[in-house]
Amino acid sequence: SISHTHQNGTLRFTAVMHDITEQKRTQKALLESEQRLQLACQASNTGLWDWDIESDFVVFSQEWKRQIGYANEEIANSFEEWISRVHPEELDKVRKYIRDYLKNPVGQFECEFRMRHKDGTYRWMLSRGSLLADSQGRMMRMLGCHLDITERMLAQEAQKQKDELFRLITENAEDLIAVVERNGKRRYNSPSYRNVLGYEPEELTKISSFDLIHLEDRPRVIIASEAAFSSGLGQKLEYRLQHKDGSWRILESTSSAVKNSAGEVEMLVL
Repeated sequence: SISHTHQNGTLRFTAVMHDITEQKRTQKALLESEQRLQLACQASNTGLWDWDIESDFVVFSQEWKRQIGYANEEIANSFEEWISRVHPEELDKVRKYIRDYLKNPVGQFECEFRMRHKDGTYRWMLSRGSLLADSQGRMMRMLGCHLDITERMLAQEAQKQKDELFRLITENAEDLIAVVERNGKRRYNSPSYRNVLGYEPEELTKISSFDLIHLEDRPRVIIASEAAFSSGLGQKLEYRLQHKDGSWRILESTSSAVKNSAGEVEMLVL
């Protein structure tokens, strides 16, 4: 900083110099830290928010706004900007969850709901947050994040629909359908077992699938089962199964392998 004076007709300048090297280093480190945080949020698809509870003022990060299709300047920093975009079917649930959490802030705030995107669609969000108290213990601020879990929720819904379709098919099929593990434990038995073998489906979960096979046929079925688990190729067999009344039924069975994400056979559908 420089100042000047006139003394005996002479113009004099006085300069004061401050070493701001550490200040600049601190500013640079802070900027780099903010950039790293922004890149991490973008890479992890995490939107941050900071809510001042008393003033109802909220700061949303750029990634938070981008998740629902908006530029940084298109959304004001207010609680209503968030709550107005929550799906109507989840709005009451979300409001109640926030009220209950503020009254009894035990653990971490965590809530799933849909938010309206700029294009009119809805995205599923997982919101997590924690309260910060002042020196008197009053809850003043809440810090948290949004994670876009739309893909996960869609996958869950698709799996739910598949499970329901499988249930409808198996419960209405006349053929016997079972899901069996490598050790012979039955995970599922269709209701048709009741008509063909006299067993309730729940009863069969306590009986190894090999125990009902005729002793003369059992070694051949066990060998075929091991081959199917090892190769992943289904087997077609005829063998005798014992009815609950002690009589025998001759059945033709075709198996299909059920593999996990690693490509290993976990179960057989018979």
